[in-house]
Amino acid sequence: MEQNSENGRPKGSQRFLKFFMVFGGITIALFMLLEVTNAVLSWSDNPPERLEFKAPLSPDETVAKNPEPFDYAGTLSGEIIIAINATDLGKWSHFKFSNGKVFKREKIASNSLDWDIAFRRAKIITNGGDTNPNAKGAMAVIEGADFESVTQAPPAEAFLLDKIENSPTEPKNPAIDKWYKYDFLRHKLTPRKYLFVARTADGHFAKFEILGYYCGKVAGCYRIKYVYQGTDASSFSKPSS
Repeated sequence: MEQNSENGRPKGSQRFLKFFMVFGGITIALFMLLEVTNAVLSWSDNPPERLEFKAPLSPDETVAKNPEPFDYAGTLSGEIIIAINATDLGKWSHFKFSNGKVFKREKIASNSLDWDIAFRRAKIITNGGDTNPNAKGAMAVIEGADFESVTQAPPAEAFLLDKIENSPTEPKNPAIDKWYKYDFLRHKLTPRKYLFVARTADGHFAKFEILGYYCGKVAGCYRIKYVYQGTDASSFSKPSS
């Protein structure tokens, strides 16, 4: 058998070791290249202005700029933009479309009809399904749709219910669970170009899109645009006179 003149090891073993090191290096380099490529694509698909508010306001300052609550029960609202502070990892921010009000609880208010969707950092759930079997909440998603182009709620079969899969305290809704893209290099969440239609706790409809997730650098500070349909209709357009 051939021996290495320096340390007495077989030359075949040294060749294998060199091959293993080169192969490992190439594998790591390809993996890093793939991650960088994905991050660049994510960045190009979602320009920076969708990541953060232009003014570096705190969550409380941002929420203070919300429009005054108004009861749209029995009527069709106009377009409303509202900020929701869901920065606290220990509390759910429960939101109701009909009046724009938010209340917070450490646990999901699963016996209440006074909310339609709830936020806790990147998680969003509805008031229905396994979260609250006594409510009618559900979610549908329309990928790539412009806000103004969606004038009608989708059919009933398009709406998905909250499900509890692993933990009884952590339901999720598959229609909105992955509303974001994750930027690996900057550790940022960016809203996908999705238009969501929520069925509310009492069976009405609201269409909405997520405009942002940050107040400055603070995560969990949502800004959403929505239209609420408070009548028995499923249309988001004003009836012609």
